[in-house]
Parts: sequence; C-alpha cells; structure tokens
Amino acid sequence: MTLRLLSPASVRLLGATVLLGALMWRFAPRPWDVLGALAGVDIWILVAAVAVNAAGVAVRAEAWRGLLGHVTADRVPFRDAFSAYVVGLVGNAVLPARAGEAARINMLGRRLSGERAYSLVTGSVVAHRLLDCIPFALLMLAVPLLDGPAAFSGVALGVAAIALISAAGLAIIIVRRRDPAFERTGRIGGAVAAMRRGAAGLGAPRTTARALVLETLAWVAQLTVVWLALAAFQLPASIGAAALILVAINVAVAVPLLPGGVGLFQAATALSLGAGGTAAAAGVGFGVGLQGLEILTTLLVGLPLAAREGLLLRRFLPVAAVREHGGNGPHDRHERYPETLGLQRMSERGRAKRASAGRSLQHPSSL
Repeated sequence: MTLRLLSPASVRLLGATVLLGALMWRFAPRPWDVLGALAGVDIWILVAAVAVNAAGVAVRAEAWRGLLGHVTADRVPFRDAFSAYVVGLVGNAVLPARAGEAARINMLGRRLSGERAYSLVTGSVVAHRLLDCIPFALLMLAVPLLDGPAAFSGVALGVAAIALISAAGLAIIIVRRRDPAFERTGRIGGAVAAMRRGAAGLGAPRTTARALVLETLAWVAQLTVVWLALAAFQLPASIGAAALILVAINVAVAVPLLPGGVGLFQAATALSLGAGGTAAAAGVGFGVGLQGLEILTTLLVGLPLAAREGLLLRRFLPVAAVREHGGNGPHDRHERYPETLGLQRMSERGRAKRASAGRSLQHPSSL
C-alpha cells in the first residue's frame, strides 16, 4: 500500500489547527463561560456597528477605485469596484491566506480592456495595501495617547515606526524604480511593468492624498465598530481599549492560516482585554462576537453581489456572467470575458474532430 504525503495545504491546515489548540489550552476558558459572555448583548448597538462597518467597507472600496482610476483609461464605476472589493472580503472570510484577493483581482480585471488588465489591477491592489499601512501605523502611535495599557506603548511605537518607513520605502521603489530592459523581455517583464503602472497612483499627490484620507476614515469607522461592540458586550468601552484591540487583531491576522484568522482573532482580543483586567473567557467571547459581526456584514453585503457575479457554485462562471451583463454577440462577449474565447475554441475543435471521425466512418479508405 502506497502512503500518500500530505499536501502543503493540508500541512498548513494541520499546523493552524495545532496552533489554535495550543492557544485554547493556554487561555483555557470553559465553553459555557464563553457562551455566558455572549449573553446580555445589546442587539441594537450591534445593528449600529454593522451599519458603520458596511460604511467603512464602502469607503475602502472608493479609495481603491480612485487609485485604479488614475492608471487606467477605462471608467471604473463605483459599483464594479465595490462588488470586487466585497467579493474579495467574502473570499478572505472563507479561505485561508487572504486568497480572496485573487477573486477581487479577477473580478475587476475582466472588466478592463487591454492585454495587461489583470496585472494593472494587481498593482492597484498592492498600492492600496501599502497606503493602508500609513493610517494603521498612526493608529499604533495613538494607542498610548488614547490611554491604552502602558505595557504596549513601547511596542506600538516601534512597530508603527517600522511600518511607516517600510510602507513609504516600498511605495517609492515600486513607483519610481524602473528597468526598461527587463520590462521589454518576455511575459514576466511585461506583467511587472503593468503592475508598476497599476501602482503609479501613489506617485500622484492629489490621488494619493484623497485615497489616504478615505483610508483614514475607514480606520476611524473600524475603531468605532470595536468601540460599539465593547459597549454592546457591556465591557469597558474606551477609545484607547478599542484602539489596542483593533491593532492587536490586525497584527495577529496579517497572514491568516485559517479562514478569517479564526482563533488568532480571539486570542488577540483576549490578550488586549486581559491587559485591562478582563477575564479570558470574556475576551474570547468578545472576539467571537466581534468576528461574527464582521463576517455578518461581509456576507450581508457580499453574498448578493457574489450571486450576481455567478461566483457561488463554481470558482468563476464567465458564461453566467456574460448572460447577466447581456452581451450583444460573440465579439462583445469575448472582449468583456476573454476566458470565454478559449472555451469556444475548445468546443469548436471538439466538433471538428467529431465531424472528421464521422466522415472517416462513412468513407473508409481501402487497403
């Protein structure tokens, strides 16, 4: 009997499961204590938190749309950018390692014209993520100023400084550094050039300033969501505590091994609240509720959009999407969705082979 080795994905899942088990053993809250922390939640405050969270998602999508609109000749409607961004969030919620970003890139890339549309969108996503680091680093700096626990002050200042320098340095390298000889060589060079053009929005002061303001507003919305959630769970609801929780969560799930960073998310909330004297069970229970609130917002907004795009039953359904958008003919369909052209060509080759085989049976050659 041949033994089959575990695939890399299985190894990562196993490692994440072991890590989650170790964290649960470390904090050791009893399940009924965690469920008890979920009792007595103010539903109306949670409804307000969901609304604020949805508004923050829309603001982030608009910031990304502005960066992409600066580098493409195509008009990028807010509806398309918002749909792609939210479907990416749905993917991140159900897939590990932020795999939803691929859906985000594919969904908007197929709407743009040009040979390097997907690389262009990828560059804009990189620029968006880099720009997002700046308000996040400022939030880290704000933790000690907002009466966050003193034990985290030095760490927050150091990490914030590194994040600011790294974000600025990477942005400058991507936008400014060019190698024309490399960019002219082969598909890889062309793709890299297109990605760099996609990130060129960071080189435009007005576009960058607008996106930075929108990203800052989105972080303020997220901070408000955490503060409202603390109030809903009847925990000490200070802006400093909310800022510390938000920073800890984003650091913990920067590269999530499990979908949505489950486990690490709850550990981050338990550690943050524990610094202020909150019991571990209450911290884990709050983490479960806060992540549930974020997932609920994503699903309420994202599932209808994903269904409209035909992304629920299969990875992507270009034919269903063509029907949804009402293509007027073969030329229009293949311009909007190039992947359908390959499917049609495969179908035509299959029909040609079957016709050839039929003619051979009808007129067999004599030996």
